[in-house]
Amino acid sequence: MKTSPAKWIVQTALFVAILIIFQSLSAPLGQLVTGSLVNFVLIAATVLIDTKSGIVVAAISPIFAFLLGIGPKLPPLIPFIILGNLVLVVIWHLIIKKPQSKINGCSTARLPSSVLFANFSSCF
Repeated sequence: MKTSPAKWIVQTALFVAILIIFQSLSAPLGQLVTGSLVNFVLIAATVLIDTKSGIVVAAISPIFAFLLGIGPKLPPLIPFIILGNLVLVVIWHLIIKKPQSKINGCSTARLPSSVLFANFSSCF
């Protein structure tokens, strides 16, 4: 079932908000923690919403990091960070779209939701 454009925008905006919160709160903890949290948000947006949402969040991430003062000090580096984020999103897109085996007759193509919820009787 296809989601409405309004619902997609709200969901994507939620992930952007989560991203900004993670970036601003984890800045004092260092780049390793902040980068890991940003990557988590990118993957979550890709898996839970869709690839387009992951792409939007990936493109916005380094821009907000720069504006918050925790990103690259040189603005010309921002496109390269966006490219790296997009590679991560595309890899996860390929992982979740790859046909998987079946568990109790249910497809595990959307592996994260299949694994997180043990009740396979409804087969999402």
